[in-house]
Amino acid sequence: MELEAASRYVNGLLAKAGLVRGDPIRFDNPGKEPGTERRILNLVHELIARRERETEQMETLVMTVQALKNDNTKKETKIARLGDRIGDLEQQLASMKAQNRVAIGSQNSAEFALKTQREETARLKTLLMQVKSKCANDIRQRDVQIARMKDQLADNARRATGTRRQPAFMSTSYAAINAIEEPPVTDEAVILAQETTEELTERCRTLIDENDTLLSLLKRTLKMLNSIQGLDTEMGLDDEMEYEDNIGVNVANSEILANQLHEALTSLQQIVNQPNYVPVEEVHARDAEIARIKQESEKIEQEWKKAIALVDQWNKSVGKPPRNTDESMGRMEFSGISVSAESEHEDESDGPVSRKVPGGNGSNPDLSTVMEEDEGSEDERMAEDDHHEPARTPPQSMSPRQPVSEKKPPVSIEKLKRSIRTRGSLTPQEMEQLLKGEVDE
Repeated sequence: MELEAASRYVNGLLAKAGLVRGDPIRFDNPGKEPGTERRILNLVHELIARRERETEQMETLVMTVQALKNDNTKKETKIARLGDRIGDLEQQLASMKAQNRVAIGSQNSAEFALKTQREETARLKTLLMQVKSKCANDIRQRDVQIARMKDQLADNARRATGTRRQPAFMSTSYAAINAIEEPPVTDEAVILAQETTEELTERCRTLIDENDTLLSLLKRTLKMLNSIQGLDTEMGLDDEMEYEDNIGVNVANSEILANQLHEALTSLQQIVNQPNYVPVEEVHARDAEIARIKQESEKIEQEWKKAIALVDQWNKSVGKPPRNTDESMGRMEFSGISVSAESEHEDESDGPVSRKVPGGNGSNPDLSTVMEEDEGSEDERMAEDDHHEPARTPPQSMSPRQPVSEKKPPVSIEKLKRSIRTRGSLTPQEMEQLLKGEVDE
């Protein structure tokens, strides 16, 4: 039963596909009817042939689809390239339109300039005709005046001679006058007009040059006044001073320049009239005084260095280590000539500087010898020192290098300054007190 049902089902499918025509094939019992095997073989052969045809058709379809895809890709690439080309052409079109607009604007400007030039040419022609007519009228009036003067001279000559003969030039004069009634425009009128134009042009050029010179002079003067007062010199006068129609200076700009110059002069006058105004001579005098004080301070500094060198040499002679000149200079203030507490402490720790040497009067002979070599005037200072300070004889029990116990009064800074100004250096006693720190401020 199952084979029969399957046979019927297969026969139905084959009949639907058009492979079985007429009686169905008995697949359940092929030997029951003759010719069943032959029909089955034909059916199988037809199925195989149809399969091959379908395979060929499928391959053909695949190749066709691939070719269509390639063709589609090429067309899409071409479409994209054409789109880019269209974009470039649109940009070129926009650029050409912009150039066209610029060309139209330039054409309009050129037409306007041409129209202006034509109007200017017409105006110049009219002006030229007016100049020609004016020159012709002037020439006519001159000839008429010359003819009248000739007539007057002829009348005077006739009256002087008593003759009544008419001069020969009378007819020619009146003929010339009659001919001048309607004078044509000749080359002489043109030459006269040209000469007049050249003369006026030369005069205008000369006036313009003089105007430029005066304007630059005013600018320099105003700039100098502002620089003297310490004001801003960049006022932009080149932008304010402009020529009007290449003929003259604008009146408003001239008034602006005049106002600026007046303000500068007024400010300068106020500065000069101030009570704290210092003349130039006094400034020079103060500068000279400052230079002199500076030289004196430098001289004092040199003297101080010499004094430090002398003290170092003196310390070497008495067996003490030398002092540092730069350190000593750092401890001194020449503006006030004061000694620091540190230097005073060092001097006190070192002990008294003045020591009694046999054969001396309270001062070291080596120090006086060095000062005589450096200054050349130590004898006078030593005499003055002997006058101010008498010689002290040490006790018998005191050794030559025992310090003197006598206390000296402190010296004032003003006295030190006065000694430096008058003698150019300090005395040994003042130097000793200065090194000890016995200075009264």
